Parts: sequence; structure tokens; C-alpha cells
Amino acid sequence: MTREFAVGEVPTVRLRREHFVGVEVGRAIIRAGVFSESLRLIGKTKFSTKIERGPVSVIERIAKCVQYAADECDLSMDRIQSVGVGVPGSIEQDTGRVKLAPDLAWEGVALRCELEQSLSLPVLIGNLHNWGALGIYHQEAKTAPARFAALFPGPQIGGGLILDGELYDLSRLPARPPLLEAPALNIFCTMPRLEFRHFRSRDFRKALRKGDQAAAGFVREIAERTGQIAAQLVEHFEVEMIILGGGLLDEMRDEILQITETTARARLRSDANIAFLPSLMGDLAGITGAAVCAAQCGTGQVNRVLCGS
Repeated sequence: MTREFAVGEVPTVRLRREHFVGVEVGRAIIRAGVFSESLRLIGKTKFSTKIERGPVSVIERIAKCVQYAADECDLSMDRIQSVGVGVPGSIEQDTGRVKLAPDLAWEGVALRCELEQSLSLPVLIGNLHNWGALGIYHQEAKTAPARFAALFPGPQIGGGLILDGELYDLSRLPARPPLLEAPALNIFCTMPRLEFRHFRSRDFRKALRKGDQAAAGFVREIAERTGQIAAQLVEHFEVEMIILGGGLLDEMRDEILQITETTARARLRSDANIAFLPSLMGDLAGITGAAVCAAQCGTGQVNRVLCGS
């Protein structure tokens, strides 16, 4: 039976929440992307982080970035099902509390609680490198290897592991250089050149386009160190595929990949069966992985990998 509405009565329309938002919180930039039910990126935006204003202000900016991203896609917030947020730090998984994030100068920040109150949505918090690895695996690892690693070359070389279909908690490992510098932060190595410590991808791009030989030499040093780390991952975890991600690859992709692979293979047995590939996602890996996790929010499968194209 079709219901008839009285004159002046407005029918209640229950909109379907079929979108997810993935967020990356970096030292300088907050990125937010809106993803469809099939995890296709439909729009994104970014805010400056302004960490000098403190955690309360940064959390407010994260919430605004989510809201602006939805608005840019002509979506009201009641079309968003859940939000995933990647942070460069150590996360207490049960509570979504950021235990330590040195790049943000955070310690003991109740990020999930604050964002859920602000957005009135379920929020999942995770390590940014873990979720970058998951984003690349979900979008680019078509053959779905059982043992996979993503490495993000830069002044700090971070990464994530997926072993037998699950994100691997690197904090299980002791901090024993040179395999892993900061397990809880998913940091393998901090490069010693302080003048480049806070260079972002775009800073390297500008320097390389200007022919800055010091920057180019440093990028090659990063690639060599990444190759050493890659070899250790193969030896320690029997990794079958390593994909290099992050915005640093945008200018010197082929050279970085070649140096990394050559350095790694020089340390490995000649019969090591390992594939080295570049990611084409640039700076989108983190928000994509965060959205993948947001889609899993409430399913009980948060650390399981959702494979697909």
C-alpha cells in the first residue's frame, strides 16, 4: 500500500550511506579522499596541518577536511558510512588513541574519540605506512602475493608488510638495526642528511627540476638504502613482491627502482624469486588504504586484506 502524506507534511528520506573517507595526516598536509562503495576515488581535498597549534586544533582541521571533501563531491555527511585516518605514529588499536607520533609532536592523543564526537561517524585510526601498503596492495598488486611489502623512500624510509592476507604488526619485532629502526612507527631508517629531513615530495620535485645535484645525489642514497632494506625483508620474511610508493618516485621513478633493485639483488641469492615494481599512486596510497579500512569498519575484518582492482 502506498502511503499518502498530508498537505504540508515532508516525507522522511533515509539516504544510503555508501561512501567512505580516507584521511592522511602528515606533518605539513592533511589529505582526505571520498571513495565510492567500490572504493573508487571520486574526490579529494587537502588542508595544511598547522601542528604548531597543537592536537586540538589539528583534530578540528581533520574533521573540517573530511567535511570539505564530502562537500566537494556534492555529498552530505549522512552519505558517509565511516572514516579511516592514517597517522605517522604508534596507535593503540582498541581505542584509536595515538600513543606516539613524533612528526606531529603528539603523545597520548585520543584521536578516534574526538573525531567520532565531531563527525558523528565511526572512525578507524591506523599507522599511515601500514595503510599506504594496504592501499597499494588493494589497487596495484593484481596477482595478490601471499607475502608483500610496500616501501616508501624518503628522508625517512617507511613501509608496511602484508603476510598471508593480513597486515603484519611490525611492533612485534624488536628494534634491531638495520632491519627496523622504529617498529611501532613502521620506520625502517632515518637518513642522516639533516638538510633534507623535512623535505616533502614536492620539495624534492622542485629541487630535481631545477637540476639540484645535491638533492639528486641524496635521492640516489635513499634508493640504495631502500634496496638494502628490501633485501633484508626478503631474507627475513620471504617477501615475494616489493612495490615502491610515495610521491618521491614522481621525478626519478625508473632510476630509483633500478638502484633499489640492483642493490637488493646484489645482497640476495641469485635464485631469489622477488618482483620489484613502482607504484603509480603517488601520494594517494595512504588515503586509499585508509578508505579500505573504513570500508571494513564494523565487519570484524579490519586487518584482513580486501584484494581487488
